[in-house]
Amino acid sequence: MPIIEPARSGAPLTQGDLLSGIALFATKGSWDEKGGQASVVKSELCLVLSRPCVAAHKKHIVVASVAKFPDNVPKNIDSFDKVLDFLTGARDGGSSPDVFYLGQLPGRSGRFCARLDSFHTIEVPEVGDQRDQFLAARRTLTLHPDFARDLHMRVLGAFASLGFDDHSWPSTEDLQWLVTQGQTDVAAATLVVRQFETQKASRGAEGTQFKESDLITAQEKLDKLKERLAPYERELLTRESPSA
Repeated sequence: MPIIEPARSGAPLTQGDLLSGIALFATKGSWDEKGGQASVVKSELCLVLSRPCVAAHKKHIVVASVAKFPDNVPKNIDSFDKVLDFLTGARDGGSSPDVFYLGQLPGRSGRFCARLDSFHTIEVPEVGDQRDQFLAARRTLTLHPDFARDLHMRVLGAFASLGFDDHSWPSTEDLQWLVTQGQTDVAAATLVVRQFETQKASRGAEGTQFKESDLITAQEKLDKLKERLAPYERELLTRESPSA
């Protein structure tokens, strides 16, 4: 039972249907005098969220925008178990409650997900030939019934799961462990950057070519690691200060 299956021709519009070619909008600048203005959301697809009885008969339905799945496959996934863990994690959304994994879609490259933090109301034809023509043109895919049922819990979880502060929740001992490991990783990443910088200078002196992308990638990795570590370092410093 793949997540996505072909929509049945002639079936009523229902929760879990994928629609294509519909413009979605969000409000930008809501603080201005006019209360904001419409901004087009970059999404070629949307997933129907309205319950089946609403989707089948009403003029206005709620949908979620569909986008490329944000996580690239890590390079260290090199075994059956690691591939299975990656796909299962994507499906269940444990670390990404705001996305509902859809996988690959026919005729489109990459993996896709519904954005559970990007809801929109669209108007559809209510009855008759116009609605039939709309569905024939805009709907070709739908969620498998098992995943349509899972969508209910995932939508609830996207709003009901309050989560925890990203950096202040660990105990002081665990925080010290985390920060120490992070600083060790920063030192190692810094060494890699310095090695590439030395190699670049050496190649420049020799008049030979240097692969600049290696240095850029190493620097980006270092910068990202420092950025992730910084709030934990600040939290630990606050706890260890005499006034804490």
